[in-house]
Amino acid sequence: EVYVDELTMVSRPIIEPKIGDRELFLSKLPDRFRLEADLRAFLEQFGQIDDLLILREQELGLCCSGDAYVVFGNHSAAAACVVAVSDHADVAGDSGFAARWSESERALQRAASIYEEDVHEAFLDSEG
Repeated sequence: EVYVDELTMVSRPIIEPKIGDRELFLSKLPDRFRLEADLRAFLEQFGQIDDLLILREQELGLCCSGDAYVVFGNHSAAAACVVAVSDHADVAGDSGFAARWSESERALQRAASIYEEDVHEAFLDSEG
C-alpha cells in the first residue's frame, strides 16, 4: 500500500489549513516514537486523538515505517502539534521529524478542500 502523503510532491503548495482540518501526516518518526503507546503519549499532550495509524513496512509486518497519520479531535490540537513537532525536532535534534497537514484528508474533502477542487478528477478518464 502507498498512502498519498508518502508520494513525493515536487512542489507542495503553501496554503493555510481550513478550520475543519484535523488530520496530520507525521514523517520520519524518531525511534522513541515507533511504538504506538509512546507516540500516543506524545500526541495526547496536544489534545484528544480520534485516530492514530502507524504505517508498517509490508515485508516486515509489525515494523514501523517511520510514518504515521493522526486525527485530532479538533483543529486547534492539530495546529498545536504542527508547531510543537517543528520546535521539538529542532531542539531534540530529530532531523527530518515533521508533522504536516494531511493531503489524504484534503483529497477526501474533494471540492470542499482547501484547494477548492476535486483532486480525484485528475485521476479519472472521460468515462469516470
